[in-house]
Amino acid sequence: MKKQNKMRWDKQWMSHFMHRPHAKLDIVVAAILICFFGYLFLAFPVVRLGDTFQYENQFVTREPVYPLVIQLLRFLTPHYDKVLVFLQNAFTAVAIFVFWRFVRQEFCLNIVTSFVVLAGLLVQYILTPIMSESGLIMTNAILTEGFSIPLFLLFIMFLLKAVWYEQKRFQNQCISFGIAFVLSLIRGQMMVLLIAWAIIFGIQCLAKKKYIAIVKIALLIIIAFVGRSYTARIYNYLEQGYFVDTVSSKAMMLANVLYVSDREDGEVIADEGLRELFYEIYDTMEENGATYQYAESGLINRAMHSEHVHEDINFNYFTTANDAYLDRTRGINASDFMLLRITTDEVASALMAELLPEVLPKFIYNYIALAIVGFIRTVAVVHPLLNWYAIVAYLAAFVLCLVRLKQEKNSRAAKFMLITLLLICGTVFGTAMMIQCISRYMIYNFPIFYISGLLMLLECYEYNKKRGERDGL
Repeated sequence: MKKQNKMRWDKQWMSHFMHRPHAKLDIVVAAILICFFGYLFLAFPVVRLGDTFQYENQFVTREPVYPLVIQLLRFLTPHYDKVLVFLQNAFTAVAIFVFWRFVRQEFCLNIVTSFVVLAGLLVQYILTPIMSESGLIMTNAILTEGFSIPLFLLFIMFLLKAVWYEQKRFQNQCISFGIAFVLSLIRGQMMVLLIAWAIIFGIQCLAKKKYIAIVKIALLIIIAFVGRSYTARIYNYLEQGYFVDTVSSKAMMLANVLYVSDREDGEVIADEGLRELFYEIYDTMEENGATYQYAESGLINRAMHSEHVHEDINFNYFTTANDAYLDRTRGINASDFMLLRITTDEVASALMAELLPEVLPKFIYNYIALAIVGFIRTVAVVHPLLNWYAIVAYLAAFVLCLVRLKQEKNSRAAKFMLITLLLICGTVFGTAMMIQCISRYMIYNFPIFYISGLLMLLECYEYNKKRGERDGL
């Protein structure tokens, strides 16, 4: 009897579900995502790149969350890499479906526009293997992007809910803040999400003259940054025995400083040992054409040359000379590799403190060049024609925002685009300061830029349609 009742209830539930608007579309899209990411998982191997070894061995140079996931899976099964890649593909499929369904419901999309949005969410997983030099399949690689990109979509979804609606605002603020905090412990560059979160809700509070709330937000961000730092320190102490924050960022930034240096800039370095180290690094860079003087004229050419030699400067010229310097002067070598990397960051910090003021104008020029390439790569690829397209795309997005806000000050699509532009600025300017704006770092905002643009166009169409009907046209 119970079994019959259960079967009857199941049939009733399924009948009710199938008669809901768009229920069949949801099933079709879910099936597409399962097939797409299932194919990636089954047809392609696990991808290991240079960073993978550091994640698998809990290096102090990497944020804690992703290595801990690997460590847990390694404890559970010897086939942890396959399980990890399966989880990355499955989680990405679920996150895309949840975000896609959220957008479809919020903007009442029809079948055509629903599939356009789906294509926008999948395009980065289609184009990256085709257009990148490595042929990288992100969900199959033991890299943080396997979790950070889908988590980023969920962050955007809860952030939008908190911005758009009063109902459950505090709950959505907490969830979006929590996701941003976790993302900052997966990739350091994601700390910009915490800052963007504070700016967005700080502006909302300012508009409502809630000044105490602004102070609370500022305190919360300070606590988050301190908490993130100490979480990384505790993790590194438990794993490697060193109570340090994630290291390597200073060495990466030093590579950008070294790139724009001239040999005579070394005269400002007070410590003789560090000065000789700089000369040794510079001479090697000079021999290999790895300074700004070897770049062709123009901002794009400068950025592309800087990007081309950045890893050589960081991992070959600086690291090789510095390792020998630390072994010679302090007796620190690869026998204690983690201490070597920690001390390397200290040396990088000392060199940068003296060199940066001397080369600041050249550094700023190079920074602007890197940022321009970052903006281009967020919406296109670097190409003489597409570079101009990127400028037009950003101008069109901004103008369309203004148009929509003039039409309807509470336009959800316009607010979506403004948030997207803020996140793009944060990602580009933050990344260009530390490293190079390669596609792998810029790809996060690619789908939401085009999706928010499409939604603004749809809102404009609906607005003009209703206006025409009202005016009897």
